[in-house]
Parts: sequence; structure tokens; C-alpha cells
Amino acid sequence: MEMKKEHKKFECKSCDYVCSRKFNYDKHILTLKHKSSILEMKKEQPLSCSNCGKEYKTTSGKWKHEKTCKVATRASIMNVLTANKELSQLLVKHQVEHQQTQERLLDHIKEQQKQIKELIPRIGNVTNQFNITVFLNDQCKEAVNWDDFLRTLQICDPAPESVMKLICDGIEDLGMYKRPIHCIDAKRNRMCIRNENVWQQETTKVQETIRQSNRILQEKCIGLLKQWEEEHPEWHTSEVDTEAYMDFVNNVMTEIDPKKCSHELAGKIHIE
Repeated sequence: MEMKKEHKKFECKSCDYVCSRKFNYDKHILTLKHKSSILEMKKEQPLSCSNCGKEYKTTSGKWKHEKTCKVATRASIMNVLTANKELSQLLVKHQVEHQQTQERLLDHIKEQQKQIKELIPRIGNVTNQFNITVFLNDQCKEAVNWDDFLRTLQICDPAPESVMKLICDGIEDLGMYKRPIHCIDAKRNRMCIRNENVWQQETTKVQETIRQSNRILQEKCIGLLKQWEEEHPEWHTSEVDTEAYMDFVNNVMTEIDPKKCSHELAGKIHIE
């Protein structure tokens, strides 16, 4: 039985064209239809993720990837920073309102304190205050100012707890007569602080001095953030670096709480 000779097939997938003779195939690839089809294929752009740039062959593959793509873009980072700035402005506004409320309460508290002081033996208070004043003015003449002390700190970690520890260690290292802050009443957590070459003993003024000095710490932390950005120029393309950047920004924006600062220092700087 004679076997049928199998003819070879020539196929052009771009034009969906099939023939059995090479002569016809060669003739086809010279046609205008074929050349136009090839040109259109070259013009087609690859499907890529608008977030990370990864390319896909199908629209469905690209769509599935984009649902789970977590690489943050510069635009999304800027949106977060803008939101943080707005939050910071809102917190400042609330802080001002809170301070105004405190001032009104302070007048009421002062009146109560006046009545209470009449019940306290005057001689004891006067003597104690006199001794503290003599100690500060005579033995602590070379004490540094609070703001000047903060400017000497070498901050490596902007986290509030790390900055607070750095402050405590620095105060202890200065010694009793050069440090800018003392605890004069551990039971009531009363502090005195030196700034602009003047010792302040009134609680509200001490707290205000500590609160205002946050700007010095923030300036130092912002400088640290800029240094980190220079060391990680492609941070916005890495999920790990992006999270680290956001943590950095949050730490920079977090202020040292004056009351917490006083409490942390009280046990270390109490005048015996």
C-alpha cells in the first residue's frame, strides 16, 4: 500500500496564514498585509504595573499583581507626609487651646494655693527657699543653660525614649554643679531649670522651658533624617526602607513631654 507523502506546513501566526509551499510563504511575507501586521506588533506596549514597573503578558496577570503590589510610590509617600503635616498643625492648634485653658485654670489654682500657703508654717518654707537660692547662685555659677546643653547632644536615634535616655545620661555626666536642672522637691516633683543665665523655679515656667526646647531636638532629628535620605537615595523603591522612613518621620514629629521629662530626671538630680 502506497503511503501518502506528508507536506510540510508553513505558518505565519501574526497574519493567521498557513500554506504547504515555501514559495507561497515567501511570497506572503512580502505582502503589505504581512508587513503592516508586523509593524503593529512592534508598536504594542508591554503591560506593566504602574506602581513598580513589572511587565506582564496579559491584562488579567497585570490586574492580579496590582491588587497586591505594596511598593510605595513617591506620590503616595508625599500624600502621607502631607497628611502628617496637617495632623501636626492640628495638634499645634489643640495645644494652644489647651494652654489657654491651663492659664485660666492656673488663676483658679493660684487662689487655692494662696489659701493653702496660709496654713503652712512660713518659717520652714522661707528657710528652705533661701537655702536653695544660695545653692543655685553660689555653688552652681558655672552651670550651663538648658538650651546649650541640648545642642551638645549627639543624637543617633530619633525615637523619643532614646532621646530621653540621652538627656538623662548627659545630665548625670555634667555633675551636680554644672547641670542646668535640679529637682528641689522629689515628693512634689518640683524642678528648677537654668536658661538664658537665669534659674527658674516656678513649675509652669520650668515646664514651658522644656516644652519650647523641643524645637532644638527636632532640628537635630531633621538633620539626621536628611543624612539618612542621602545614604538611602532609592528608599522609595524598597518596602523595607519606606517603612523605616515613615517610622523616622513619626519619631521626628514626636515631642518630648515636659512632665515625663521632669519625672524621668527627678530621681537622678534631686538635691539632698
